[in-house]
Amino acid sequence: MGLLAYIEVNFDPLLRVGELGIRWQTVGVAIALIVGVALAARGRAQPRMPQGADAGPPSRYPDAPKVDRPGGELIEARPLRLDDMAFILLAAVPGAVVGGRLAHGLAFWEAYAANPDRLLDPAFGSLSLLGSVLGGALSGAFMARLLGTPVRRWADAAAVPLLVTLGLGKLAQFLGGSGQGRASASPWAVAFTGEGPWVSPNPSLPAHAAQIYEGLWLLLGTLFVLSLTAPVRARAAGRGGLFLAALGVFLLGRLMVGFSWRDQSLLGPLNAEQLLALAALAALLLGAAAVAAARARYRGA
Repeated sequence: MGLLAYIEVNFDPLLRVGELGIRWQTVGVAIALIVGVALAARGRAQPRMPQGADAGPPSRYPDAPKVDRPGGELIEARPLRLDDMAFILLAAVPGAVVGGRLAHGLAFWEAYAANPDRLLDPAFGSLSLLGSVLGGALSGAFMARLLGTPVRRWADAAAVPLLVTLGLGKLAQFLGGSGQGRASASPWAVAFTGEGPWVSPNPSLPAHAAQIYEGLWLLLGTLFVLSLTAPVRARAAGRGGLFLAALGVFLLGRLMVGFSWRDQSLLGPLNAEQLLALAALAALLLGAAAVAAARARYRGA
């Protein structure tokens, strides 16, 4: 009897409590969110207070940076507080939903072109993870500005938690058989057997474990952000640089792992989500280069 040419997975994807069945995938995603929020709460950097000063209004924090409200009013930024984080997280949710839906509509426009109203139907289609990340970041940043708390410092505090949450969430997809890539004859291809129910439309077909690929990439990206040399971290921290590095890791992972997905190619070997990731990555790099050039000109002036 020869060795299996692929990895066969067979377990009950449901956590059964009496007559109630909850997907292990759902449990895993919930744990990923809890871990991410806990890391963000712990990693928020507080401004330095004068020796012996007690808690008080923002004026008691002379090191707090100045920020502009959307209306242009210059105010003193407050410390990174847990109540602000709660509002920012709540504000990120609608942005993630809208951004994810719009990006999904762009990626699969042929399915929506005849009836664009389907974009408002949650029962049709899904959300784009790339769109959700970008949309959630924008709406969360807008809320941070409304609160008068430093956007870039909050962004850096969210860099590692974002990658950890996305990475663990991707790994959790494996518990439900979702996120499988295209069929593969490689020895590391995965097939889900047994009764299930599995999320994948054809779980018994050996396929790339795309969700595992991306989950591991994101967790390794977390180590990359944490392992940036001290001078780099010192220059980037508090200015949004760490978040941009994390966003670059995420976009690069979408681009690379996308070659193992089942999505139809749109331009050469690239599918629609990969093209969106490539465009966002190019915009990110161009923006970073423009900022670096502007700072160089300012220092040379």
